[in-house]
Amino acid sequence: MPKKLIYSVTTGRSGTVFLTELFKQNLPSDGARIFHERTGFPNFGVHTPDASHLTTFNSVGNAPNVQHFFRNKLEDDWKHRSQVHVEPSHFLCKAGLVENLPVISDKSSVHLVALKRDPHKIAWSFVNRFDFFNSGFTWLFSLDPRYPNVIVPSEPYIKYSMVGAAIWYVTEMFARIAYYRSLVKAEMPRVRWHEVNLEDIITPQGATQLLQGLGFDINQVSIPPKQNETTTSFFTKKQRQEAHSIFQRLWRDPEMLGTSFYRSGQRLGGEFKLEKPRRAGSSVVGYSVSRAGR
Repeated sequence: MPKKLIYSVTTGRSGTVFLTELFKQNLPSDGARIFHERTGFPNFGVHTPDASHLTTFNSVGNAPNVQHFFRNKLEDDWKHRSQVHVEPSHFLCKAGLVENLPVISDKSSVHLVALKRDPHKIAWSFVNRFDFFNSGFTWLFSLDPRYPNVIVPSEPYIKYSMVGAAIWYVTEMFARIAYYRSLVKAEMPRVRWHEVNLEDIITPQGATQLLQGLGFDINQVSIPPKQNETTTSFFTKKQRQEAHSIFQRLWRDPEMLGTSFYRSGQRLGGEFKLEKPRRAGSSVVGYSVSRAGR
């Protein structure tokens, strides 16, 4: 039986902690290696993308340093003795996970779980946590509206400060889910795609359907309690209503945006060649990366 590897394509604040606990409560602990987000200094740049991988991929695409990271990370996931590796992290898909799955897809059973939640609730959760208040969060864990390698242009959103940035981010990630669905189904026949809503998998029926769709023989599912729920609001009811009005004004159909991007021949991964470094005297000025395929 080939090893099973399960990763997620999602926004964050979408139920990845709940999904992790669902796996932990229903898969045998001696046969499954389950992580949520592998953070901390031993993991960044080794098992989890660091800022250089996220900023590079979302500026120019699947560049050599991004490919090197995922080759090492995915080979490590595959070589571990456990029969099942599960990692519902939202970091990986934003740094080139899907583009690099061919490293292991020929020798493993690879599954992608696209996890969605009500988009307004996701956006408000980011706003209420001030996650888009500065660039530190966007460079390490999210997407920066200034990135050029994106599906959704951010110009209409940025004038609304962190509220607009959060709405743009959710729109972009929902569009990427549609884009990656098209990419996987057309170009990666060995990768299985599963799309679920948090509102469904918190029920026994929805959770059972997901786990069985992933190939697990489970009939009596154990449902964990709500996870990582935000209970404190830092804004007034009026401010939340204003944010909702902005959301309604800016929200576009991400399904159409993502599928149109794919059908037009555009690719987030791109194609690369590294040109020789330019030098000034004895100092290396930097590598010039030529990008094609878009």
